[in-house]
Amino acid sequence: MGKSLKGKELGKGIRQRKDGKYEARYVNRFGKTISLYADTYSEVNDKLIKAKYEDNKMLNVADSTMTLDEWFDIWMETYKQDCRNTTIEMYTYSYLKLKPLIGWRKMSTFNLIILQQALNTLKNDNARRTAKRVLNDMFNKAVQSDVVKKNYVPGLKTDIEKKDKKERKVLTVKEEKIFRNYLETDKYKSTKTYKDIYILALDTGMRIGEVLGLLWENVDMINKKILVANTLVYLKPVFKTESHVKKKELHKPKTATGYRTIPMSNEVYEIFLNRKRNYDFVFTTKKGEPLNPGTVRSNLKCLITHIREEYQDYDYFSFHTLRHTFATRAIEVGVKPKTLQKILGHAKISMTMDLYCHTTDDSIMEAFKLIDNIYENRRNYGDSLLNKVSIETCS
Repeated sequence: MGKSLKGKELGKGIRQRKDGKYEARYVNRFGKTISLYADTYSEVNDKLIKAKYEDNKMLNVADSTMTLDEWFDIWMETYKQDCRNTTIEMYTYSYLKLKPLIGWRKMSTFNLIILQQALNTLKNDNARRTAKRVLNDMFNKAVQSDVVKKNYVPGLKTDIEKKDKKERKVLTVKEEKIFRNYLETDKYKSTKTYKDIYILALDTGMRIGEVLGLLWENVDMINKKILVANTLVYLKPVFKTESHVKKKELHKPKTATGYRTIPMSNEVYEIFLNRKRNYDFVFTTKKGEPLNPGTVRSNLKCLITHIREEYQDYDYFSFHTLRHTFATRAIEVGVKPKTLQKILGHAKISMTMDLYCHTTDDSIMEAFKLIDNIYENRRNYGDSLLNKVSIETCS
């Protein structure tokens, strides 16, 4: 039992200090001793009653002093040890953009307004969406770990730019033909390696990382098949103190559907047939190192720049456009969506149809020609039927 300075009994856990202030102590449900202070006995007793009530109802948190920076480190070490390095890189980059604004804040002080104001400072909606995903998992785990009482992140708004979403670029038949012709003529000295990479992407729909991560052991020349089993990634240094040399890693597909076998077209077969097998990777530098995706993208941009000298209305496009184009051509020639899904390595067919199957103006015109032919045939059939009825009636 605690006592006042005059020797009066104050009750269990409460005492008066030499400076005259009152202190109440109790052990909470986490096994931590909590001290509460006030100028009067009634104030400290009210605080103690409230604290014990919250502890009994599990409304309190394990550590009210923990900052968001401290929790981020714990969250990464505890819950993200099994993540790919590319995922860890994404989490870190996204958090570093918010760190100066809210990293110092105590976890127990966050609310919807504070989080939304921080999110609004990011440069675009895409950055906000990524940051929201990271924060949502952080706060979900914080709630489960009794670090905070509530997760406000689901209520955050990310789309505030009010910009019309651009339709994903896909090459028309004419644009694809122009591109392939420039690769064939090699008019601007695009190396054979880059040419083969672009053709492989156009004829298989493989991603840039899958193309550059392709090993000869996964090329079956006898059965004319390609096993997609790896993705080459380059990791950028996260902190300025780190080496500025990008680290390359060979990753396995994220999902089981990412592992897939793609048949070779005759053109792709010729590409493999004519390439030397000096190294493990199919596409390498002269020293045998895997190619950097950035170098391939730069070469593609340079090639398109030269194409635009002859075709001024020819738009720039990304390497991923080649994948979009492959999928769209496949749908146009009648490949079943379910088959295309397996070729592209998607877990859900909705992703195949929504993301990679585009309708070009050319295909729309062809569709209307078919529809017009159907209507014309119906009209002709109707006219002949009427004539037949008229003749039979007159006879």
